[in-house]
Amino acid sequence: MTNWDLIKKGISKEIKSIINTIDPAFDVDNCLNLYSKVLKFKITIPTKNDLDGLEKAINETLAINFIDGHINDDSVGLFCKNFEQFIKQIYYILEQSEYVSRENILDHTKLQALSPYLTILNKIRPIYLDINNKDVFEMELAKSENGIPKYKKNPENSSKLYKRLFPCSLNFDSYNDVNDKVLNEKYQNDFLLYFIKAIILKNEQSHQVPERSRLANVTNFNSTLIAELFVINFFKKELASAIKIDSFRNRDFDDYVNNELERLKKQSSKFVSLNLKELSNHSDKGKSGFIEDLLDDNLLRIRILGQGGSGKTTTLEYLFYKDALNWIDNPSNSKLPVLISLGNLTQNETVLENIAKKINVKTEYVEELLETNDIKIYLDGINEIVSNRESKKNKLLEISSLLEEYPRVCLIITDRYEFDSYQNNMFNVPTFLIQKLSNNQIAEFVNKYCDNSQELSNHVMEILLSKKNIQEILLRPLVLTRAIEIIKIEDDLPEKEGQIIEKFLDILLKREKDEKKDPLLNVNNFKLLLSYAANEIWHLHKSNAPVHEFTFNKMLIEASQKFGLETSNAGYISRIGYELEILLKNDELIQFYHQSYIEFFCKHYMKYEYR
Repeated sequence: MTNWDLIKKGISKEIKSIINTIDPAFDVDNCLNLYSKVLKFKITIPTKNDLDGLEKAINETLAINFIDGHINDDSVGLFCKNFEQFIKQIYYILEQSEYVSRENILDHTKLQALSPYLTILNKIRPIYLDINNKDVFEMELAKSENGIPKYKKNPENSSKLYKRLFPCSLNFDSYNDVNDKVLNEKYQNDFLLYFIKAIILKNEQSHQVPERSRLANVTNFNSTLIAELFVINFFKKELASAIKIDSFRNRDFDDYVNNELERLKKQSSKFVSLNLKELSNHSDKGKSGFIEDLLDDNLLRIRILGQGGSGKTTTLEYLFYKDALNWIDNPSNSKLPVLISLGNLTQNETVLENIAKKINVKTEYVEELLETNDIKIYLDGINEIVSNRESKKNKLLEISSLLEEYPRVCLIITDRYEFDSYQNNMFNVPTFLIQKLSNNQIAEFVNKYCDNSQELSNHVMEILLSKKNIQEILLRPLVLTRAIEIIKIEDDLPEKEGQIIEKFLDILLKREKDEKKDPLLNVNNFKLLLSYAANEIWHLHKSNAPVHEFTFNKMLIEASQKFGLETSNAGYISRIGYELEILLKNDELIQFYHQSYIEFFCKHYMKYEYR
């Protein structure tokens, strides 16, 4: 456990029951997490207040008390004296994050006492009260008559009363002794008692302080700590937002997001929305529609099922692309989108570790993004987790834990549809099945893949409709888009799915050889080498598993030797493969671009192995 974990544990044991006696809804653990971030927050506003040493001073005193178990007049005095710096830290965090109105900003050129800071903090949060003294926001219509909220009014001027950190009538100078009987009776079982005591104890440090018993020291120490947590809890929404904004400012995700946008830009321009239908025991109750219409504030996580080539990955990438655009436009008010291809995870790698690697942060920071609900996760290909049984089980358990531990986090998963009730009900989230393409969707695909040329679109549609015996397989986006490309080149279309894939790959390779005048490319040898690698990968993993580029290139060299070919430049073959999007390269891992491709190359290999 870290020092802060031990400190948190000690604080919870010492004061949690006191706090929850006053307010059972007070989340002490959450406030302690926020407390640590408040202390770490770097103030960039020029000020005469020296706040740089606050984190170290408070953490050292907390460690002495809750880790070493030592408490004395000096440690208590230092902690209580720092209450003033703590309040100023809160103020400057809120000012830096624009929660202080322009007319209330304090003069940065002056070194001011505590009182002005307390006064401004009392004006920051305009949460009004209803007639029952409950919090009510301007747009909230709860406890209303004829749609108009019934606010509590100031009897003197009829203005709406809003929630303050402390009552305006409170005069802190009225009290100078933490043991004052009137003070303790008036504010019994109230956070204001600890708030007032913290100010008294802060002021005491300017004078000669009498020696106190250990019990008195513990009591005073706890009073200041409870007061600080009270302030943090009062401003928890503003502070959490301020810390989020600061965190994004200090971490540059622009390169990551822009690279992802560039990668998906071309494909997303041709995206066609697919229909989804919810899998339900009661078909009349299941939702259906386009995914963009289904996803809203009430449906934050879903699982998308579909057969191979049905558009699962493309749909996920398009949703991610839209969120990435939103993030670029407004990062402080958007969730950072992360798309993970589960098939690319190594055997011992967790989902969180992969996310951290992708956005170039530590795993602890990913956990922080999850806790603050500042990340949106897309998990593609449950069916492509192809490591050993135990490793796959651990990854599925991790995904289940993410869903349970972070119920507010948006998480979208894709998987291959199987006629297996266990698999199709693997996670407790709404599950949707991608529906076959409608005539309108087919027409939209054709139009977009013909670059919106009406004449070419009509011609392609005419040929597609003439192939009566393959109409069913054309209802899958992967096959349809390949078929469109074939018709554009050859003005005709094969009669079987495998033939369409093969013809499409042949067109890609012929174009590469003829148009780019590549003298090194032998189409037949290229297909044979990839077929051997596909067969080896399938034999080992039974799926389209990513392998290290060294392993992949080794397979290509073995294939050259096996079939008596001149030893090929394996790096060249793999490079051509992923340049033509036959292969997919992710860091040092290579896999086939789509499951249908590896299946085709495996069948193609059989021609050579058994002839």
